[in-house]
Amino acid sequence: MTDPTLLLDFAHQRGLIGDQALSTLRAQPSDRLDDALADALIADAGLSPEQIALLAREAELSAQPPTVAGYEVGRRLGAGGGGTVWRARRIADGREVALKLVIAVDDRSATRFLREAAAAASLRHANVVAYLDAGRDGMRMHLAMELVDGADAARFAASRGGRLPERLALKIVRDAAAGVQAFADAGLVHRDLKPANILITRDGVAKVADLGAVQGEADAELTRTMALVGTPAFMAPEQARGDAAIDHRADIYALGATLYALVVGAAPFTGATPWAVVEQVAEGAFPEPRDALPEIGDATRIVILAATARDPRRRYASATQLREDCVAALAGHFPPHAQRLRQAATAPPPAAEPGPRTRAWAPALAVAAAIALGLAIGHVSGGPGRAVQAAATTARDDAGPDGWTRYLASYPDGPHRAEAQAALAAQARLASARAERARAEAAQRAERAALEAELAGVVAERAAVAAQLAELDDGR
Repeated sequence: MTDPTLLLDFAHQRGLIGDQALSTLRAQPSDRLDDALADALIADAGLSPEQIALLAREAELSAQPPTVAGYEVGRRLGAGGGGTVWRARRIADGREVALKLVIAVDDRSATRFLREAAAAASLRHANVVAYLDAGRDGMRMHLAMELVDGADAARFAASRGGRLPERLALKIVRDAAAGVQAFADAGLVHRDLKPANILITRDGVAKVADLGAVQGEADAELTRTMALVGTPAFMAPEQARGDAAIDHRADIYALGATLYALVVGAAPFTGATPWAVVEQVAEGAFPEPRDALPEIGDATRIVILAATARDPRRRYASATQLREDCVAALAGHFPPHAQRLRQAATAPPPAAEPGPRTRAWAPALAVAAAIALGLAIGHVSGGPGRAVQAAATTARDDAGPDGWTRYLASYPDGPHRAEAQAALAAQARLASARAERARAEAAQRAERAALEAELAGVVAERAAVAAQLAELDDGR
């Protein structure tokens, strides 16, 4: 059984447990930590009991240097992106590498991982960490990557007070955009771009790293150990909603969010749990950079906003356009592509694409139609918006599923739909896990009772035999 303290720290490193939840769980008595942590991972991180078991296995593997054929494994470099990274030496040629270990969910996901590793290995670009070798040992996958002698952009910013000068941040995103374009040209989507996944060499060159969430654009379904693919604060809205069609524009959004974080010194979205952040990303607007940093330059601001437009059609069409605008901003010019996008934004919106994305317009259209027809949408003073908000507040206060069930029945396309669905799913998983635990405990009790009954029978039998022997002795 995994040490719950080890699992707690590992889950926190992976971003599945927030700082506040970490403090709360650490205050739990040792005999209750296991159950409390499981409940938190199910309710807040959206994991199933099977996924928690896989996470526990990863935590155990991260605790000590593993044995990988063909490599001498040294010290641990970090954890994230679905696995743990170790410094290692390739025995065949003595090359120092970064060796990433990932636990696959099943054979299908293991096969996909190897296929995507092979596709990424074909990339040779100055702004992409080179992928050298991949393999598997049962369900444990390993990926050997170029060892970058430097720091990731998140640590780089932290070492400089938490945020970077605009010119330095623009240079990092300029380089990363070139790497992302190489991914797009190969038909790959990274899906987990963020400051921690951009490495800075000692020469100041930025390289896109971490294959963990990469997938082909044509491969819409991605099975992963965790319920979320990517880091919520840097996800594009369509990725947070779980849309089937995710393309390179999701990576462009993540680069814009990364530029925001490097310049402002904070992620664009925060929340107590990953699912709370997902709801903000899926349903809310990207924050105005000037609200967080009034002195931000016009060029940097418009680059961020052009990359993070809620509608993918309003974003840069390619990472190359983003890179060119970063170059223009560094040269003191106004970004030309962002300027055209801003002008286009004042024009009528383009025709809606078919599929899941069009559902985002449903709440506004429904409210507008109801108002036009004079229908009463809510009974709370202040109109439909306040009625919807009041229903959501009531649902949050309800410890069970009834509140959000009533909310969805009244507002099936309301603005808190994602939160409602996530909460109901989490509650269902929690109830299922508790029921499964109760069944397991009942089975253990029944087995114990059967063993005790069998033992009692043996004792009684021995007593009967002893009594017979005593009678024989008396007869003699």
